[in-house]
Amino acid sequence: MKNGTAVGLKGFLAEYGGLNFDNVVFRPRAPFTCSFGLVKRYRVLAGGKLEWGTPGIHFGVDRGASDCTFQGRSNGMFAPFDFYKSGWVADSAPFGTELWLHHAHGFSLRLCHMWPKDCAVIDTATAGAAITRKAFLGTIGANGVADGIHSHVELHSAGFTAGGSCALLDAILREKYYQAPDQEMDIHEVAKVYSECALTKGMPESQMVAAYRELREQKGITFLNRFKCVRRVNGKVVVYYSTEHLFDM
Repeated sequence: MKNGTAVGLKGFLAEYGGLNFDNVVFRPRAPFTCSFGLVKRYRVLAGGKLEWGTPGIHFGVDRGASDCTFQGRSNGMFAPFDFYKSGWVADSAPFGTELWLHHAHGFSLRLCHMWPKDCAVIDTATAGAAITRKAFLGTIGANGVADGIHSHVELHSAGFTAGGSCALLDAILREKYYQAPDQEMDIHEVAKVYSECALTKGMPESQMVAAYRELREQKGITFLNRFKCVRRVNGKVVVYYSTEHLFDM
């Protein structure tokens, strides 16, 4: 680990409660409903109906409705860190809306599916201004393509190093999980996902491998496991990280 990264990691962990990130608040006690990476997903049928039961790549983490209130609010989202800049996308397919939060350490959060009327920081984000830790961001929604109200949060790093990754996030993953975040999914992990999906259960291994390879090529993916995903988007390397594995959020 480079010295600068080590110093940054030490300060970040001290501020936010160590490797368990005990001082981070995002959606207290909200259930995780869809994990990051290769998971059971859906296909969109005629009329926009969703049919679940096919493998897909999920670039974020979903959390559903909760009966927990925080700061007197139900199903609210709160800024987990201090962000020096923000942004708002009002009409985004398939997410409906996007709230972007940019951190000085070189990563960005994208929060999706909120209804504009339920975003508490829409004016701040439209102006691109800073948002402080624990600020109320808004209430989860079902805007865009969504199967019920939930939060969909992605953690991005794009172009901060030659490989597109974020040194701080990579350092946290290695501190928590050692070498595992740098290892590709193996065939047994892939087969487990395909066998759990109704539309691909019982698929021969050769067909499954070909389908998985095609899925990766369609998404421009060059690396994937349950911790992070590397892909090319419009000629640029983008690294997605699992907020669940990094920050338990």
